[in-house]
Amino acid sequence: MGELIALLSSVMFGAGNTLIRKGSASSSSRSGAFVSVLLTFAISGLAFVATGLSRGWPAFSLEGTLWFMLSGLLIAFLGRLLLYLTIQHIGSVRSSAIKPLNPFFAVFAGFVLLGERITQPLWLGMALIFIGFVILVVQSLQIAPDFHSNPGRGSLTGYVYGIMAAVVYGLGMVFRKMGLVEMPDPYFGTMISAAFGIAVYLAMALFSGGYRQAVIHSFARFDLWMFLAGTAIAGGQTMHCVALQYIEVSRAAMILSLETIFTLFFSAWIFRTRENITPGTVMAAILSMAGAGIIAYFR
Repeated sequence: MGELIALLSSVMFGAGNTLIRKGSASSSSRSGAFVSVLLTFAISGLAFVATGLSRGWPAFSLEGTLWFMLSGLLIAFLGRLLLYLTIQHIGSVRSSAIKPLNPFFAVFAGFVLLGERITQPLWLGMALIFIGFVILVVQSLQIAPDFHSNPGRGSLTGYVYGIMAAVVYGLGMVFRKMGLVEMPDPYFGTMISAAFGIAVYLAMALFSGGYRQAVIHSFARFDLWMFLAGTAIAGGQTMHCVALQYIEVSRAAMILSLETIFTLFFSAWIFRTRENITPGTVMAAILSMAGAGIIAYFR
């Protein structure tokens, strides 16, 4: 059950990654990320109300709510913003190939915070993921050696954003799981995480003109691609939180890394974003997913 939900989540993220790339020319990373957080709150909130009315409301836990809020700061705000920046710099395919770094850091976070043991299969899986990431960086250097004059797909800045996003998402997944232990309601957890992310965006808008413009732009101008991207990512986030209720953080994260394959499919054959999908990109994706599979099934 949890594995199937996580797989559906990876499909949604793969579609969302490609849609972000389609809409990146007309929208900023901040406004796109804010729209996706708003949609996550709306979708998870409706699901929470619907399940509450049909099955009863969950027992409130302050500790669980605080964990959800912390995960919201990391995933709904920082992680979402870094994800959009990564995709705008290096494209959806390369960005999704970096995503297996999420469980790479989630494993270490689980070791430090949850006392989980790092076994030999974990080391092997993380090594394959790291090799895949190195291939992407080397390929980027070959495509655009001058990063200052060519800040496009080959920009090293995009990979830096990708690493930062992986760290943030890895920690956020662990905190979300800790919240579910205290209050096992994934829709409530996703809703609270998104609500806190929205609150942070609005707080930043009070002090930053860039964030203020992003918030205004989100309501004043409708961008179809960013709306569709936000809907897909919101659905992926909600389903991922549901999956965490049934399976371990690392297993859910590994299955989620299959979004690389779905991003390749959507990018090349469905939305045709015309990204430079090279043999190196495909090899990096295969190595990363092989490492993810080892961690998921031999831990």
